[in-house]
Amino acid sequence: MRYLRLFWIAPFVFILALRGYASSVAQEAPARAAAQVAPLEPGQLLRSETEHYVFESDSAREVHAEHAKVIEACWAPLKEFFGAEPKLKKSERLKVFFFEAEDRWAEKIKSDGTNAPLGAGGYYWPPTKTAYLWRQPSVYFTRQLLIHEVIHQFHFLGCCNNTGPKDIWYIEGIAEYLSRHFWDGEKLTLGALPVLSLEDYSEKALELFAAKDFDFKGFAFSDRASSRPEQWAFVRYLQDAEQGKFKKQWSQIAKRLDRGESAKNIFRSVFGDPKSLGDKVYEWLKTEQEPCKPVFNEWEGIAPGRIKGWASVTSACRTRGEVTRLDAALQVPEGPYIGGLLLHWANNDDYTVALIKSSGSVHVNRRVKDSWQVLFTGPAPKAADPKVYRLAAQRLESGVEFIIENQSYGPFDLPAGPLGLCLENCKLTFHDVTWK
Repeated sequence: MRYLRLFWIAPFVFILALRGYASSVAQEAPARAAAQVAPLEPGQLLRSETEHYVFESDSAREVHAEHAKVIEACWAPLKEFFGAEPKLKKSERLKVFFFEAEDRWAEKIKSDGTNAPLGAGGYYWPPTKTAYLWRQPSVYFTRQLLIHEVIHQFHFLGCCNNTGPKDIWYIEGIAEYLSRHFWDGEKLTLGALPVLSLEDYSEKALELFAAKDFDFKGFAFSDRASSRPEQWAFVRYLQDAEQGKFKKQWSQIAKRLDRGESAKNIFRSVFGDPKSLGDKVYEWLKTEQEPCKPVFNEWEGIAPGRIKGWASVTSACRTRGEVTRLDAALQVPEGPYIGGLLLHWANNDDYTVALIKSSGSVHVNRRVKDSWQVLFTGPAPKAADPKVYRLAAQRLESGVEFIIENQSYGPFDLPAGPLGLCLENCKLTFHDVTWK
């Protein structure tokens, strides 16, 4: 079965594809895509062996090492979620392959006895018990896909005798739900609602559920093809909604689906009227929206209230809608940096950044089409804590005020709209990010 649906998220285009147990893949990255990692020698693969995995990739060594660490960090939470784990022999490890380019990914899958699914970024192939994937347009998206494929592998081998359940929404919904995550380099949290993401499944799911012709019964009974946002939304609802109200029923249906039963045959006996439940999912989704959006690719939430970003150019992320004030603490890194707050955003050709340079100056610049307008330049105050700059952007009747350590700059006459975070040619982490 194959399902293809096209979604547009300016300035990104990505395709959600389904074939077998393939994963979604972004087909086109924006102009400000992630920097390419240094390649290895042609054909060379790095190999790492952890307690439960053998991981091979052609990534740069630091990327390879982090991915191997993330994979191993998945085991404990997956064992807790499924209540089971793959049974490995004493020297056995699960295999995962990661490639920088799609063609090498497809070649590896073909060499293992099958063809790569078209339009996919990852694949779990039961006959080899192996997960395969290739790089996506952002670091978070790539890591999310890595976790996604490891989840399929763990689920099939730990719960289903390596035979996929009949309902695709169940298989993919679990992987989509759990693979949304927080990762701070040490701690991995699965099943998180992202602070922001390129895909923004919560927004897409809400749009789908709101449609007048939305067929939730057809979705739940697998009478029609379904999309990843729908699958993610329903599993997240069953797992988390109303303080876990449905967990007992969800556990009952999951065990039966893992044994090979179909949702169509058991759904009503466990959940009752599908339409009524679909209406509840829709209302709940209104409260489950990602609070921020990336203006350009490389931004991710690493914990609630903590956002990390990096770019070789000016880059920003923003709140979902218009706000009147945003506060954030800029974590001062070692070495030079330029970072601060987004004071206004109308579109990708019209936005204003307020930046602190590590050299000791403040700059407020407005981007209009293809040029920058300098609104202010001056000295920056010293931070009370040399490792942290406390920042705020506040909308007043006369404009937007930029505040550094209680010292005000402006107000600047700017249109109403979202506020956010920004940086230029560096990597920064912001914590205690709040808005109203």
